[in-house]
Amino acid sequence: MFSVVIPTYNRADKLRRALISLKSQSWQEFEVIVCDDGSTDDTKSVALSFEKDLDIKYIYSNNSGGPAKPRNLGIQKAQYDWICFLDSDDWWYKHKLAEMRNAIQNFPSSNVYYHDFDVYSGNEDTTCGKFYSRDLGEKPYIELLVYGNGIVNSSAVVKKQNILEIGGIDENENLISMEDYDLWIQLAKDGAKFTYIPKSLGGYWINDNDHITANYLRGLKCKETIYNKYIHLLSPQEKTLFIQSYNLHLACVALDTKDFNKSLSLTFSILRNPYSFRLLIRTLKFLKLFSKNIQS
Repeated sequence: MFSVVIPTYNRADKLRRALISLKSQSWQEFEVIVCDDGSTDDTKSVALSFEKDLDIKYIYSNNSGGPAKPRNLGIQKAQYDWICFLDSDDWWYKHKLAEMRNAIQNFPSSNVYYHDFDVYSGNEDTTCGKFYSRDLGEKPYIELLVYGNGIVNSSAVVKKQNILEIGGIDENENLISMEDYDLWIQLAKDGAKFTYIPKSLGGYWINDNDHITANYLRGLKCKETIYNKYIHLLSPQEKTLFIQSYNLHLACVALDTKDFNKSLSLTFSILRNPYSFRLLIRTLKFLKLFSKNIQS
């Protein structure tokens, strides 16, 4: 029923944790495709050590610099109708696949299913937060473009045929870290239906070595690429919403780099004429964060 696609690069220990979580799934009708993107550690031996416990395939390719290409390879090799994405540093709780099977049965007209995640960092036994996804409503394409990504990649279950129909995941290097976000936009643009399951069904691992500013800057490049790719399809008001959302992202970067004047200027450019109540609330929350940073 399910093909679990796991791209990985030099994360042997974390991959082991992900595979252990698959071994313990209460619903066992699935295959696992580990797509090794040029690892130099013992990723292969870790993957193959689960051959007796899982229906597992190991695919090695030269490093591509991002997860899009190995994910596409996994999708091409998948034998089942439903693709489950799982990043190698994340893991699923016992009933994840059983819940997804129930969702597919209860909402058979949907093409994409997704859920919340508990967040872990440094200690996999204790959560440090939660990633809440959201319902994308009747216009998921506009919702995603204007208000940002609402789907954690490792939560997504997608009809294989829908991915193939849009030509797979975009491997543009300027989309690295947001290639999944771009995939949801493409699927929504193509008419896919999305179903949100408001439950935490796995663990999302935050890399302790990630630098916040670097992530923001990488996100800006990705958002600019997405903007150029889709902006011509938006109405004037939707374009303004997208630009204001982009400016709020810029304000976050400016705050992190201590450019307080720029951060405040961008924030007030939104507050002077916010194009939606939701954007207003997000901007006010950021302004509160800005005030705390100034005081500290």
